[in-house]
Amino acid sequence: MKSKKIGKHAHHKSVLAKAAFIIIVLSLTVMVPIAAYTQFLLSSISLVVYTPPINNANLTQTNSTTNSSLNFSPDLRTAPPGVRFIRIRTLDNPNFTNNSNINFNGVATWVLPNYTAQNAIAMVRQLQPNALERFTYGRLNPNTIVPVSPGNSSMNVAQFLNASMQACNCYIIPAVSLNESARGTLFNTTNSLLNMPIYKKFKYLSLDDWKGYASRHTANQTKSLFAALYAQGWKGIGVNDCGGYYTTYNSARFADVCIVPKGWQISQGTLNSVGKEPSIRLVLSYIDFPNGMAKFTNLTPDTEANVLMYNVTPSQSTYGYKYVYPIVQTFWDSNHKVTSQIGPYHGNTLYAIMNSLMQQYN
Repeated sequence: MKSKKIGKHAHHKSVLAKAAFIIIVLSLTVMVPIAAYTQFLLSSISLVVYTPPINNANLTQTNSTTNSSLNFSPDLRTAPPGVRFIRIRTLDNPNFTNNSNINFNGVATWVLPNYTAQNAIAMVRQLQPNALERFTYGRLNPNTIVPVSPGNSSMNVAQFLNASMQACNCYIIPAVSLNESARGTLFNTTNSLLNMPIYKKFKYLSLDDWKGYASRHTANQTKSLFAALYAQGWKGIGVNDCGGYYTTYNSARFADVCIVPKGWQISQGTLNSVGKEPSIRLVLSYIDFPNGMAKFTNLTPDTEANVLMYNVTPSQSTYGYKYVYPIVQTFWDSNHKVTSQIGPYHGNTLYAIMNSLMQQYN
């Protein structure tokens, strides 16, 4: 009886093995074409999963400031959400230069002479970004009038910002210069931004001129700066590391790492350094103004399109950054950069090319 049971057991195992083999063969028969089709889809639309190059370990507040009242849970601080970031610099301080005598007490005004508010809003509506990165720069007066197209009612800054965000259901990341710190106006400017009468309040702040500030201040001074800004109510603060990496002592939540003209790729050294700071959860990349973009502008539109098509946008998934598409800023205007008719881009503007790239990569 025992040997018969063993024989039956062996027979059952044999039957099960054959059934399993048939199932595997059938599965492979079905899965192979599915996998091939999936690969075809991926190659066609190039889906990109956002995976920033940072350590996602639980953060703890290890760098206390001299004023304990400025400390709060780092869990409340986040990086700007989304995958599609564009730059249309509409409002800026007209006196902004590298001149140390600049008057930062002035408010930002409209700086796009060839565009009206309706033109800017139309681009935002078409491109549908998640964030308008550095859409404004410096202090804002909500009542300042912006230019409008003929037939439209008068519009002020607050109304324009609201209409822009409504056009894409997105948010704005304003920028300020850390040079304001030396002049004693920084915290007044940042506080006024938080109190702007707009329906989606500013939550994320981009700090410019980070290298100059970080190289001249101690660790405690830097920590106190961030603590004071967070205490005002900012949810996430970013720094511009295009001038090289300087630690924020686990205070910043995002960082800018620029595309360098040599090879037109993101700066690897800076990116690696930024990736070692656990608090930084998002890396934004762009060609820096004015020097980097001046060199980029010297290229032919076809070559510029090649850089965007083959260097910058595909590398986002490789290196874990999000490219900030430069639409219009100061001397740069993607609508006026027209590729050759006989070239591979058939006379399309860089604006149209970037719009297509956003659909594919972001």
